[in-house]
Amino acid sequence: MDEPPLTGPQQATLTFMWLVLGGLLAVAAYALAGVVEYALVITAPYGRAAFRSARWFLTPYGDHTPRPVYVDGWRRTRRAVWLVTAAWWLALVHMLAAVLLALTGAGRDLGGVHTRFALNLFKAPRAG
Repeated sequence: MDEPPLTGPQQATLTFMWLVLGGLLAVAAYALAGVVEYALVITAPYGRAAFRSARWFLTPYGDHTPRPVYVDGWRRTRRAVWLVTAAWWLALVHMLAAVLLALTGAGRDLGGVHTRFALNLFKAPRAG
């Protein structure tokens, strides 16, 4: 059964909660990850993916999530660098935001979104 669409005030309230209780923190974390990944050169495609993810966190009602890619050869090296330099601390940011949103009660579903993003980080970002 589909849920009814959100009205203007409901959507504005949830968007505000999303941004204040973790969304802006996630945007900043992904932007920092993008800078780090570009600086390492070898992981530049993942830097682009990190900036794309930062943009998604400004629109919590979008239907995009990073999809995993199958890795082989050269991508395994980049994925290992991604896991060490960005994925683990981005996952911590997402889990912190999920806890903050869950504590509000109304933001419980939005906290679940942050949890899914944290789990998707370890599947490898979609580069390109």
